[in-house]
Amino acid sequence: KNTSRDKDSHGLGFYADDVLLEATASEIINHSLDGIHMRSKSEIHADSLFVNGNGTDGIEVMDSNSSATLYQVQFADNGGDGIRLSGSNNTMDIDYSFFRDNGGDGIDMGSGSTLAVDNSLIGYNGSNGIRTAGAATINYSDILHNGSTGIFTGDFSTVNNSIVWFNGG
Repeated sequence: KNTSRDKDSHGLGFYADDVLLEATASEIINHSLDGIHMRSKSEIHADSLFVNGNGTDGIEVMDSNSSATLYQVQFADNGGDGIRLSGSNNTMDIDYSFFRDNGGDGIDMGSGSTLAVDNSLIGYNGSNGIRTAGAATINYSDILHNGSTGIFTGDFSTVNNSIVWFNGG
């Protein structure tokens, strides 16, 4: 089990081109800035990753054409968004995960991006549960009690067998 905790900076910072991050059974906890900060095009594969209590975003990827595949992850109590892929044309695939009690959006993605969420809870975040300027496909998930909109998309999206309830927007 890998753990990064209590730094007065980003927990992990990546600034090189074309970063591949593979994280299994790891914790990124209580950093003053982002838990994981990636400035360039990145690919993330995470299984049983806990990103909790960071001062800004849990994970922030700033460049376009990045991707994240997340399985059994938890993003909770981060000061900003749970995970943010802020560039354009990003993809994210999420299964069996929790995005809860983050100060901003649970999930935030840029324009032209695609998001697939299955069997997950996205709730009690300070702003939107899911915010993407692209499209989303959401299956068997609960999006509830977010401070603003439960699901905010910029393109045609599909929600199947899910509960979207008691969001503020």
